[in-house]
Amino acid sequence: MNRLGRPFVIALFAGCALLSACLTAGPGACGPDEREFFEAIDHFDAMPVEPEDHPLGICGAVFTTDEPADAVVEHYAAAFAAAGWDVSPPDEVTGGEPGMISGTTVSASRDTYQYHVEISEARTGEVHVNITAGNADQ
Repeated sequence: MNRLGRPFVIALFAGCALLSACLTAGPGACGPDEREFFEAIDHFDAMPVEPEDHPLGICGAVFTTDEPADAVVEHYAAAFAAAGWDVSPPDEVTGGEPGMISGTTVSASRDTYQYHVEISEARTGEVHVNITAGNADQ
């Protein structure tokens, strides 16, 4: 399975849901293509999403919102479809980090690129959004 496959996404979701600091400078995964893909869709609530290199060699961004998790899931599924990506049905994740109520992953692909958005709802009411994009062939 490639480095952005389901087991990796679930592990990243569990490990980074509450730690926006985990998306810090890494080995240069946010090249021009990845940055272009981050700009190719409208992000939730016009959130300014700035992709950063992840230490594990992927390109990602993190933000939080007080809006319902379902609204974030619906937004990204629609945004991917509108941009011409092949969208997988949302995948609900159970378990995960302490303090989290639920989690859902929305994934899309186009050519050799994959986009994953992990949305997790905290007991505090905050919704954490972790976005990753990259070339599955690298």
